[in-house]
Amino acid sequence: MFKSLFVLFVMSISILAQFQGPKLFSPATKFDFGAIEQGAIVKHKFVIVNNGDQMLNIDKVVSSCGCTVAEPEKKELKPSETTTIAVEFNSTGRLGDQVKTISILSNDPVNPLFQLTISGKVMEAPKKELSGAKIKFEKSQHDFGIIKEGIVIDHVFKFTNIGKSDLEIRDIRTSCGCTAASPSKKVFKPGESGELKVSFDSKNRSGRTSRTITLITNDEVEEYYTLTIYAEITN
Repeated sequence: MFKSLFVLFVMSISILAQFQGPKLFSPATKFDFGAIEQGAIVKHKFVIVNNGDQMLNIDKVVSSCGCTVAEPEKKELKPSETTTIAVEFNSTGRLGDQVKTISILSNDPVNPLFQLTISGKVMEAPKKELSGAKIKFEKSQHDFGIIKEGIVIDHVFKFTNIGKSDLEIRDIRTSCGCTAASPSKKVFKPGESGELKVSFDSKNRSGRTSRTITLITNDEVEEYYTLTIYAEITN
């Protein structure tokens, strides 16, 4: 009797093994990219294998953060077939320790939600040392508040050349003929401060108004620099 039960037990295991179904497997589920500078993009490929005896269908791959993109090379794997999941992590705007998960949803009956992990540390990128000109304004916006229609009103924007070579103001463009701008001069030595006088003519205008003034300079980082003025014009 015992022998018969044992035979039946062994046969049951054998039958269950034959109907294993799809089985998602990865030889390495974690990837540590170490320390990187902020702004760097990390790329890695995880290997995925169907260790089952039926077709494996990958329904969806979802990452835990918009900074991480994951895409499978194939979504259908025959038994013993292999593919890769390409993962890309963008460290822009990230700082410090990072742990991101990639969830694979499949028809694996035992493990329908399979997770991969990438981790590492994002270090602040070293500041680039300036060798050219660099303009720095005290303020980039000015609100005149409520003004009467028809008046001409002025404001002075103050700035400094914080770079290491002469700053040249090459051109100034305004968004409207009602706005004029003129600098105190055109060339400024390193460390020298200057002024930009902006005049706004409110004639034939009403309501909330904004205008822009764009400076074109030899700034090493930002060739075009935009200032904005506002006013609430009443009759």
